[in-house]
Amino acid sequence: MGTNTVKELPLIKELCAQRPLFENIEKQSAALITTPPQHYLIVRLDGIGLSKKYLKDSLVNKEFKEIMTQAIQETYCVLHRQSKSNAKQVFLGAVMASDEVSFIFNTSDNYFDKRLFKTVTTLASTLSCFFTRDGVKYLMMGSFDGRPLVVENLQQVNDYIAHRLAIYCRNTMVKTLRLDGVLKWSSKIGH
Repeated sequence: MGTNTVKELPLIKELCAQRPLFENIEKQSAALITTPPQHYLIVRLDGIGLSKKYLKDSLVNKEFKEIMTQAIQETYCVLHRQSKSNAKQVFLGAVMASDEVSFIFNTSDNYFDKRLFKTVTTLASTLSCFFTRDGVKYLMMGSFDGRPLVVENLQQVNDYIAHRLAIYCRNTMVKTLRLDGVLKWSSKIGH
């Protein structure tokens, strides 16, 4: 571990500790039918078994990253074009870490009429389709599950992104130690 990583460990631990907060938001969001006015929708999509299948024994899988990036871009473009109005304002962005991607929607109206179930299932199925289509050349196929998180403001969006990034950093550190033979596969730090 580098000096900067060691200095960042308390921040990573603090951000990872926000898990109960975001799990609570996730539970509350799952009970909603639509995104309330002036709220932000984050749809987190996770690869179903993809990290174990394609990322378990290496820190970087160039082909996997290429396929994920392409599938995310194509999903974004397809759904961006489907917007009724304010097409440029439908998404604030998308954040990828490993086999996970979070699409962040703006507060404006969109193609899905803010219906959570439709939004999540459409994103999950579209990303799954593009990932499998683009991954065939590398014999990589997969699908994604999804969950909505409805937050009230941009600060909560930022907090969520920081939290997910901290989890990714923690998991990467554990994987690095495991691959270097320092930890056994069953060992977990900070989980």
